[in-house]
Amino acid sequence: MNMIFEKVVNAEMLDSELRDVVGSSLLGISTAGEEVTVHFSKDLTGAQKSRVQEIVEAHDAQRLTLTQEADAERISQRAVFQTEPLSIREFDTLTLPVKKLAERVAWLEQEVIRMVGSEGGRI
Repeated sequence: MNMIFEKVVNAEMLDSELRDVVGSSLLGISTAGEEVTVHFSKDLTGAQKSRVQEIVEAHDAQRLTLTQEADAERISQRAVFQTEPLSIREFDTLTLPVKKLAERVAWLEQEVIRMVGSEGGRI
């Protein structure tokens, strides 16, 4: 059974919201532009259909799942680190072991930045 809606959605978040109501009956969500199809493994009761409709209508596509929030935070941190790389000069007055450690961290930071660039932004 499928239910079709016209709405822009965050499919991952909507999936989570719907699973709270229909559980394993939800097979998944597919989108094509603004058309959203909600796929179920079996027919739903009238009350379940009404609740699904309410959830889809109230759904806020800007809301993120915890995983999406963590991903967004990681991307934001990466952008900061790429624009403000570690400077070895900041460690000139420190002891030799700390200075060597800072050099290695700075080198690793540059390697990660290169890896992210070569992987299209994904690590």
